[in-house]
Amino acid sequence: MKKLRTIPLRRAITAFLCGLMVFYTIACSYYKVAINTQKNLPIIVAQQSQKIMYLHNGSDVYLIKSLKMAEADGMESVSMDIVQANEPVSIKPHQTEYSTKKTPIWDTVYINTPHYVPGKSKRYNSTQEAGIIREVHFYLNAPVSGLAPGIVQIPASSFYEIHVISKDAAKSAAVTVLTTLGVTAGLFLLLGIILVSTKSSCPYVYAFDGNQYVLQGEIYSGAVLRNLERADHLPMPLLKTVQGEYRLRIANELKEQQYVNFASLKAIRHPEGTQALFDVTGAPQLISQPQPPIQAVSALGQDLRMLVMQSDQQAFQFDEQEALKNSATLSFSNQPGAMHAKLLLNAKNTLWFDHLFGRFATKFGSAYPAWVQTQQSMTTEQRVQAQKDQDFPLSVYIKTSNGQWEPAGKFPMAGPLAWRDMVLPLDPVMLQGETVEIRLETGYRFWEINYVAIDFSNNVDMKLVTMPTKSAKDQSGKSQLKALADNDGLYLEQLSTGNYTEMSFKALPPPRGQAQTLFLHCKGYYVHVRDFNGQPQLGELEKFRQPHYFDQFSKTEFRQFMSGMRIESDEVIIK
Repeated sequence: MKKLRTIPLRRAITAFLCGLMVFYTIACSYYKVAINTQKNLPIIVAQQSQKIMYLHNGSDVYLIKSLKMAEADGMESVSMDIVQANEPVSIKPHQTEYSTKKTPIWDTVYINTPHYVPGKSKRYNSTQEAGIIREVHFYLNAPVSGLAPGIVQIPASSFYEIHVISKDAAKSAAVTVLTTLGVTAGLFLLLGIILVSTKSSCPYVYAFDGNQYVLQGEIYSGAVLRNLERADHLPMPLLKTVQGEYRLRIANELKEQQYVNFASLKAIRHPEGTQALFDVTGAPQLISQPQPPIQAVSALGQDLRMLVMQSDQQAFQFDEQEALKNSATLSFSNQPGAMHAKLLLNAKNTLWFDHLFGRFATKFGSAYPAWVQTQQSMTTEQRVQAQKDQDFPLSVYIKTSNGQWEPAGKFPMAGPLAWRDMVLPLDPVMLQGETVEIRLETGYRFWEINYVAIDFSNNVDMKLVTMPTKSAKDQSGKSQLKALADNDGLYLEQLSTGNYTEMSFKALPPPRGQAQTLFLHCKGYYVHVRDFNGQPQLGELEKFRQPHYFDQFSKTEFRQFMSGMRIESDEVIIK
């Protein structure tokens, strides 16, 4: 009989609370500031439902309750309804909350003096200053005398700068992960320790931010074996120009062999104040007027709206044990007649999902290499379909006018370590009526979504640019330029843990008045290295031939994991 180990309950709870306190103390949240000019006013006005806006008139600060573009004396102007911002302000909600897309998302809360102060640190307290990442600040060329609360008309030419604040999700996530792993690994929560220690997904990409290489994300997650090789466009917001060049690193830090077919640095140039992304097909998409959902509910009716309204790492993890199918149903205001429609997500796979696949692999025991050979002999179509049958991708459905849910596309796996912005183009013909209903489906705890929006803007004023590659050297100093140059089947091979390749690119700045978003464009696959012992669990493995069985497997494994520790009297019993 297996002996149970006991730990005094008080000591266990103390260690847990200390670890939790340290984690939240070091957890780093950062915001970023986009400096806009008067020409971006229409875009900013369209985003008012997602933001808290302030007008600075000298030392006086006013809260902007609402604003719209107007015309005064033949000149473009902005009409603002303002109140003094140095006292709490409560705005009465509409009869039906969020009944229209014009209803501000902050209409039922109290707004105080803004947190953002120009020139101060870009790090903020996510508990006490959460509102800072929703602030927009209008600055006048010169103070206007006699300005008072009420509706005011201000010429567009009177604004010299407009500061739009948002969360720097990439830097927050990267710094928090690195700090946590580097300083407080011993204080990680039990689940986190187990999952991080069994991590095995895909190549890590690091961006040089001017001081150090910072984890940016993972590439072509889920492309296990060559018949699942695929291209990827990883956003690189942390990449900074250093001595006229960009530098990044592709690293193998796991028990796997990695094969990179090609790698280059791409840029989408687009209007300032907008966002640009490559969609799941590799086409560029412009995001200029993202609209949050007016309603968001889980499969069991949980209200998810506040979890997915903004990119704050407060996420929904598709974690309802009793749901037949874990899902999130989102409702958006429609724009009939729009030529484009795009679903925007900030999401990633969970560490639990990564751990779960490892648990599945151990069931093969010493037969694992033979199973890998079987997988290699399958066609790409068969392997892709197998992943779909087990709910690995994040599936998207649209509710049509006849009340049926029709497939609209899938988001491929994104990896579990870093949040990632992703976009899926939707067919506008499928979007009928005043409200668009979209459903996201996946397996139990396979994904977590941080932010969801829809955008109907046209894809205009975008240009694709490739940054010239200057060098590509592996950990031994050997050039890998030829291996990474083309999509030609000649691979950069990183076959051992600790292998890496550093690449540098000539930095080409965008023209004045344009923004530039960088992406690592790459293609490849990877192979897990495993050495399991024991006989294969044939009865268990046979169950995985059933579509959607991984979902049930995840629920069972999670229940068993959580029951692995129980509390009796004043002791923690670890099985």
